[in-house]
Amino acid sequence: MNIYKNAAVDTIEDFYNDGVRYLELRTTPKENDQDMTQETYIQSVLKAITHTTETTCKGMIVKLLLSIDRRRPLKYAETTLKVAQQLIGECSNIIGIDLSGDPSQGHIKNFLPILERGKQLGLKLAVHVAELPDQHEEVELLLKMQPDRLGHGTFLHPDKNGSSRNFELLKQLQIPLEICLTSNVACKTVPSYEDHHFKLFHKINYPCVLCTDDKGVFNTSLSDEYYLASQHYSLSKDDLFKISYESISYSFCTELEKSLLRQHWEEFKKKT
Repeated sequence: MNIYKNAAVDTIEDFYNDGVRYLELRTTPKENDQDMTQETYIQSVLKAITHTTETTCKGMIVKLLLSIDRRRPLKYAETTLKVAQQLIGECSNIIGIDLSGDPSQGHIKNFLPILERGKQLGLKLAVHVAELPDQHEEVELLLKMQPDRLGHGTFLHPDKNGSSRNFELLKQLQIPLEICLTSNVACKTVPSYEDHHFKLFHKINYPCVLCTDDKGVFNTSLSDEYYLASQHYSLSKDDLFKISYESISYSFCTELEKSLLRQHWEEFKKKT
C-alpha cells in the first residue's frame, strides 16, 4: 500500500510547492483480489494527507473526494459509498463524492440513488456534466439533483450546443463550475483556449473555479491554469485574485476553515 501513499504524498507536495494552500484531492478507490480493499486503499491516501499536513506541508488544508467511475459496474460505487459512510465519522478529511469517468459510458440514472444517499450522509457532491454534446436529458437530471459543484460543463451554454432550458435552470441554481482549461484542450473537447466555454461563463459572472483536473496526466499546475486564463482571456491580477478568493466560498471545507483561508488570502494580497 506504500506505493499509493507515496504517490499521494508526491501529489500533495507538488501542489504545496506551487503555492496551493487548500487542496481537494480526488481518487477512485482501488481494490484487487489479493490484499487491497477500497477501505485499505482510502486509508493509505488518508495517511498521506496526515503525513504531509503535519510535516512537509504545514498550514495546508487537504480534503478527500472519493470518485465514482461511471464506466465501472454499480457494485463498485455501492462499496465506495459504504466505505465512506464507515469512515466519515472518524475522519473529517473525507468530504465528498465525485462522479466522473468516460461520459459515453454508464447510464446516469443508475447512479442517482447512490448520489442522493451520499447527500443524505452529509457528503458534498461534485459531478462531471455536459462533457459531450446532446446530453440534455442527463444534464437536466443532474441539475435537478442540485449537486454542490459541476465539473467541466463543456456543452452547458446555449452557444456551445447546450439546452436553453437547462441553462436557465443552471443560472437560477448558480452551482459553481469547475474549469479545467488544459484538460479540455488536450482531450479536444474544446478546439482551443480561445473557444473555451470559460469565456462565456466569466462574461456573465457565473461562479467558476479554476482547476487542474489530473495534473500528472495533463502536465499542468494550478499556476499554469491561472496563467493560461490571464493570457487567453485578458484577466488582470485583480481578476485572478477575485476568482481564487471567491473559490473559497465554493470549497467543501468547514466555515471555520473558509474563514482562515480568507484571512490568508487577504494577507497575501496586502503583500503583493
